[in-house]
Amino acid sequence: MRGLGLAMLLAVSTLMAGESMQPLPYRDYGWFIGDVLTRCWRVAEPGKVLPPELPHSLNRWLTVIRVHRQGNRLCIDYQVDYAPFTTETVTIPAWNLTLRQHDGEKPLTLASWRLTLAPLRPIQSLKGELFLQPERLPPPEAAPLRQRFWIALGLIGLGLGGLSWYWLWGRREVNWPFCRAWIRMAGFEDDEAGRLQAYLCLHRALDSYRGGSWWGRLDDMLARYPGWGSLADELKAFAASSAGLFFAAGAAEAPWPLERLRRLARRLALEELRRGGLVR
Repeated sequence: MRGLGLAMLLAVSTLMAGESMQPLPYRDYGWFIGDVLTRCWRVAEPGKVLPPELPHSLNRWLTVIRVHRQGNRLCIDYQVDYAPFTTETVTIPAWNLTLRQHDGEKPLTLASWRLTLAPLRPIQSLKGELFLQPERLPPPEAAPLRQRFWIALGLIGLGLGGLSWYWLWGRREVNWPFCRAWIRMAGFEDDEAGRLQAYLCLHRALDSYRGGSWWGRLDDMLARYPGWGSLADELKAFAASSAGLFFAAGAAEAPWPLERLRRLARRLALEELRRGGLVR
């Protein structure tokens, strides 16, 4: 019974070791001196692989020039340093690496594998068709395929969103008369010339919404733009003040100070932003 338990323990250990380092398919023939061969293993355990100082001469056949990990793949780039006189199959010995994890370091052993090296001179004794075999590429990983799918789906969504925006908004001309007037009025001086320029800025913005001169048509504009309802009294007072300034009407209001003009422009600009500007 003790012998049976020991045998089961060895079998489980062997299975776990095979799952932690699973070799992936590779082309094991047709390699010449100077070629770079990439060999990959699937590593189940997370961590950072610590190779020796590179380039590392593994034996008289191969030199390790790069060790890199891509997700659960550990890939090693070998450069062929040996040119046999005839086609030769060699055994690449096992290689020990170090896997650094959060709880410490542990050894990582790559099992030995075989490789067929080709000479530089043409082979006369064998038919070349024996070496013209199709490449056996490793199967594609599922995770990169899913990642590419979601990236493509996101790009399609962005494209459709851009087209929708263009057809709904991009083809229409949107203006911001009150926003521009408010920004310009911020640089005016609080004197007679500055107040006159502020009046003209507001008049031009109101003309833009009317599509012409707004003077004498304030009631029609208030009916057309119900969002200005809370500003109706202030706009009527502004019209009366403008009459006194530009037309010298005797019963009209006195000219406003610059701060009051700016306050009216700011409230109209906020209403303009809320409704999405003046669309033509």
